[in-house]
Amino acid sequence: MSRFVKGKVMMLKIGMFAKVGQVSVKTLHFYEKKRLLLPKHIDTFSGFRYYSISQIPRLNRILALKDLGLSLEQIYQILQDDLSAEEIRGMLRLRQAELEKQMLDVQAQLERVAVRINQIELEGKMSDYDVIFKTVEPILVAGRRIIVTENNEVPVGLPEAFKETKEYVETHGKQIGPSIAVWYTPVDAEHEEDVEAVCPIDQPIAESERIKVHELPREQVASVLFKGKMDDFMQGYDAVLNWIEANRYTIVAPFREVYHDCDQIGEVAIEIQFPVEKK
Repeated sequence: MSRFVKGKVMMLKIGMFAKVGQVSVKTLHFYEKKRLLLPKHIDTFSGFRYYSISQIPRLNRILALKDLGLSLEQIYQILQDDLSAEEIRGMLRLRQAELEKQMLDVQAQLERVAVRINQIELEGKMSDYDVIFKTVEPILVAGRRIIVTENNEVPVGLPEAFKETKEYVETHGKQIGPSIAVWYTPVDAEHEEDVEAVCPIDQPIAESERIKVHELPREQVASVLFKGKMDDFMQGYDAVLNWIEANRYTIVAPFREVYHDCDQIGEVAIEIQFPVEKK
């Protein structure tokens, strides 16, 4: 039998109750395991599980809350009698905020897809440079800040500043990552440029008159890794700047060049990072 009467309550076997509630038997077993919806009766000998029609409203509430994207743990909390209306409202407001952020993230992703499609249509191929949007964490650095001029697009004085910084760090501490140039002057500057040659360090060290210790802040950046001949380096800049404009971002802080590999003869690996935010 798919049902029987216990006292004055009509009991339905789990399969029939699943059909009435329009869920699977597997789902009911899972809800029982999570203590969200327990059978009204379990036959001692057969192990058959029976439910009451009066449990349908609880099942419907579970399904409705699950449809809102709440976790089973959150649903269990809500179903308890000791949760206040304000607590339930706060939980739902949090879920609302999560959904709104997801919508913004998806919209931004749609825009990036559209930009990539347009780029392929214009160039007839995938770009040689893939720009990514990522978060860089705070970095403790020691650095030498200078004003440089350019000679055939090579910053005069920057190699010497890096050499001085590296030697100072080796004497007073330990460098723990690739060297970084932090450019405080806008990227379209044509003459004197304000730049700092920095080395990441594992702990604070004493400063000198020329070498200063500070933290590069956490930033969300548009980043591209250039690998190739230094003569073609500006192609990396063109790629990331075009991406920033096409995706409607604006540059909000000094940009960086991270020198991952500059020891190979004829080729370099330099990451260009622009801190950005949506316009």
